[in-house]
Amino acid sequence: MHKPIIFSNVALTFADKVCFTAFSTTIHAKQRIAIIGRNGSGKSCLLKLIAGKLEPSAGSIYLAPGMRIGYVAQILEQDKDAQNSGSQRFFKAFTQALALQSDVLLLDEPTNHLDVTNRQSLLRALCNFSGTLIVATHDPELLDSNFSQLWHINHEQITLFHGRYAALMQQQTTTQHTITQQIGKLKRQQQQQHLKLMQEQQRASKRKAYGQKTRAGDKLSLRHAQAVGQSTTNSRHQQLAKQQQQLTQQLAHLQLSEEIIPTFSLTAGKVSNKLIITISNGYCGYTDTMLLHNLNFTLTGNARAAIVGRNGCGKTTLLKAILQHPAVVCTGNWQLPNPKNIGYLDQHYQTPEPQQSVLQTIASLAPSWSHAQLRTLLNRFLFRTNAQVNAMVTTLSGGERARLALAVIAVHTPQLLLLDEITNNLDLETREHVIQVLRAFPAALLVVSHDQRFLEEIGIQDIWQLDALTTP
Repeated sequence: MHKPIIFSNVALTFADKVCFTAFSTTIHAKQRIAIIGRNGSGKSCLLKLIAGKLEPSAGSIYLAPGMRIGYVAQILEQDKDAQNSGSQRFFKAFTQALALQSDVLLLDEPTNHLDVTNRQSLLRALCNFSGTLIVATHDPELLDSNFSQLWHINHEQITLFHGRYAALMQQQTTTQHTITQQIGKLKRQQQQQHLKLMQEQQRASKRKAYGQKTRAGDKLSLRHAQAVGQSTTNSRHQQLAKQQQQLTQQLAHLQLSEEIIPTFSLTAGKVSNKLIITISNGYCGYTDTMLLHNLNFTLTGNARAAIVGRNGCGKTTLLKAILQHPAVVCTGNWQLPNPKNIGYLDQHYQTPEPQQSVLQTIASLAPSWSHAQLRTLLNRFLFRTNAQVNAMVTTLSGGERARLALAVIAVHTPQLLLLDEITNNLDLETREHVIQVLRAFPAALLVVSHDQRFLEEIGIQDIWQLDALTTP
């Protein structure tokens, strides 16, 4: 049996942030651990610490001499064959890690870029791996597979949870419900205390209005009683406020997603079921390679459809052809919407002007809107404080960039929205925000994704296998 890996008061800090501090635990042989947390919380760095590619800021990590560690990074360098896809590069590195007969296998977001077939191949390989497995991932399907322990990086600490991911989510939901109920109870008690004080003040005013005669001693007694009552009320208010603050902090530590309820400039009532895309006998590709042959495809204005297929079969190329990208060569019959009426989102959530602020980005799209209207829309997409709305796009986190890209779509809702693998690299909170907005999107959706659960969650009605739309 392999010796354990021992963390002793390990901390990881950088000049601009603290990832975690004072983390101690023991990883035993053949454990299966999933690391979860928001983008930028330190998941990839934690794997690098175990792999020996990064030194802890404090504390120590003990690995037994001779322990073989296989490590596959999230971003793999392009190899000599520039045509290799992300999945091909991953499996090349994964195979090399397995060939080491590794005692410990470290994988960073391994399901990114994988089609359904390759995902299943990876899951089978992980099930058959006999050593210690540690994976950093946002993938709900992978998390629900066979991990018995979760490491949650949150609020500058790592919390260990023994059990499956679904159980953790259920536990957090139950805790959130309980805390929310307790906060509601405290608010009702505060209202009752306030009402009691108001009633007491009204009674005192009535006594004074009726000119109630009282000796000087009685007046002093009354004033003393009022002072004691006011002091008791203030003390009770402070106690309730402190309890509410503590519960609110507990709720914040859960980091459950706030809900986004967007409004769009285009409503479902304005969307028709007429064809907006018709492709017949279509060919498309690049000057040196024609990827799609004899393509036949139609899409209506209210469709929610997905294009699926193996890695490298031309899914992204088809989206670029619909966008009328100048690098894509097309022949045949292509009846497409005006590119101005098409929205496009990929996994990088590109925005038009990265040097603008969040507020400027929206204001440039809606010059006639008042400042209040701009802030209202941004508030719906969780940009609420002055610091958040005035932040430069280049400084935004991945989740913030995704929410801003979705807010842009809400300003001038396109007739057709194209999505290309947008769940790659998303943390679980941002993923939920994306799902909330896309479920409410009123017009046509055409999605390229390997994430079957995501397709179900956004209400995809038709799934088109790209091979079935074309002939060699």
